[in-house]
Amino acid sequence: MKQDILKNENLIESSSQYAKTVLEELLKIGKDFFFVVNTEFIEFERKEIVFKEKQIRLDIVGYSFETFEIHENFFNFRAGFNWTKGTIESGVKIDYKGVQQIVIDEKQTVFVTFVKPEKKQDRKTLFMQKNMFNKK
Repeated sequence: MKQDILKNENLIESSSQYAKTVLEELLKIGKDFFFVVNTEFIEFERKEIVFKEKQIRLDIVGYSFETFEIHENFFNFRAGFNWTKGTIESGVKIDYKGVQQIVIDEKQTVFVTFVKPEKKQDRKTLFMQKNMFNKK
């Protein structure tokens, strides 16, 4: 069976590490940026924030830039979202695997990837989903 190279775990991990390196450098030099991220890899502190789109653009400027933190397998920051009931502030946590593009100055792409990572669910979530249909 032919393997989809864009789903190769080693390639996905290399791409994730490079996204982390680019983000670290942009923070170090103090450069605002935006990125496009796969929404499967985003966790919001405020659960009412849900995007129907598969990908969204998030701008990292001002308060979001000041609160941006790099961790081993993810990064996080605080941001305001224009929502149906006004602006909602929320913490945002994103796995590096979800980052698909990083852009500075609205036109200079400094990172892009075409890998297709799959969101892995933890065992508890899988157990709950499997067992919720077995209830009478």
